Amino acid sequence: MEQNLYSLFPVMAVTGIGCGSGATTWEGIPCEDRTRDGSRSRWNTWRWYDGIYAAAPPSAGWLTGRASWPLPPKAAHRVRSRGGWAVAATPSGGPRNATRPTGWRRPCTTDPGPGGHGSFFPLARVRIQALACSPPSAHGLSVIRGSVRALTRTVIADGIVETIHYSTVSLILQASELQPHRSHYWKTQIAPDVVAKATPVLWDYAHAAALARAGIWVFCLDEKPAIQALERRFPSLPMPPGRIERREHEYIRHGTVRWLVGLRLSDGRAWGRPFDRKSQVGFADSLERLAHRYRQAKQLHGIVDNDSTHAGQPVAAALQASRGRLALHYTPVHASWLTQAEILLGILRRKHLRDGSWPSRDALVRHLRQAVPAYNRFHAAPINWSFTRNAMHDWYDRYCSRN
Repeated sequence: MEQNLYSLFPVMAVTGIGCGSGATTWEGIPCEDRTRDGSRSRWNTWRWYDGIYAAAPPSAGWLTGRASWPLPPKAAHRVRSRGGWAVAATPSGGPRNATRPTGWRRPCTTDPGPGGHGSFFPLARVRIQALACSPPSAHGLSVIRGSVRALTRTVIADGIVETIHYSTVSLILQASELQPHRSHYWKTQIAPDVVAKATPVLWDYAHAAALARAGIWVFCLDEKPAIQALERRFPSLPMPPGRIERREHEYIRHGTVRWLVGLRLSDGRAWGRPFDRKSQVGFADSLERLAHRYRQAKQLHGIVDNDSTHAGQPVAAALQASRGRLALHYTPVHASWLTQAEILLGILRRKHLRDGSWPSRDALVRHLRQAVPAYNRFHAAPINWSFTRNAMHDWYDRYCSRN
């Protein structure tokens, strides 16, 4: 009988899984498998043989205990080895009373059980979940955001369980849909004038083409500050067959450049102007140049964010000198993403700035002056703006009216 039962557990070179007694896991931590009849969990372990798991002969518990097989799992599962995780096929299907078992299951489990290693009471699982939801500083840790390994050490130190592996804690958090390692920014209080300021901006977006036919041009203006003129210490290695391009890690700094860009909404054409530093005088001078360039237009509308360079005495003087032909519309506070110039800056950064190397600051300035004409030639097109006024009102009713 022992020989027949042992034939059910051959060396599994494909799946890489085997159970037996008296062996150790590849990490030195035993696992256990609960029987279907609710008896005390028996100890099983994994034995390591040159990259595969081999089955050890069954213990006396297998010969005298009640036999029960788990339900067939999926057709494939992930097996961990020294080389990493790999997907391996698992035998499944067939009658329950067949000579071979109907399926295989990894012996470790985090389901509530009679206690012990690998299975925990519901109260212990709830305490682990509550510990994961609390900040690390509440438990004497100096870190701001903890990890699963740090949480495992705290679980053991607080006496929730005697011993537990960090992968088991990760499975408990995954089953509870808890992700303490992730976060996103949230603005609790929204400016009360968000609708009043966003409405004219979105109206200009929706009617930019019609306004251009009537002689009224709409522009979006924004700056990209502190563009670093970096020079790689050694040239990059070109891309050979089978390998990607390799860039030198060390670089030399040659100063920074501030770049003002403008986007004409009717056709998506852009213009740009580099500056040495942040200045209201420079922005006001750009507005005067824009008004002179489009001196045949009836009106010019500029959409800008609330940067300090977009307001002040020089800017007010430039608007007054235009005699009402030039007007600025400011986006709401914390809503600079309403400016389509942000999208333009992102495109220019990806296509003309990222991974660049310039021997001097003047070389970077010349490159920026050439980037905008290249964009107008190959990529200029109106931006498909989907955040309309109706969408803005729906968003405000869902999130902002609660504050």
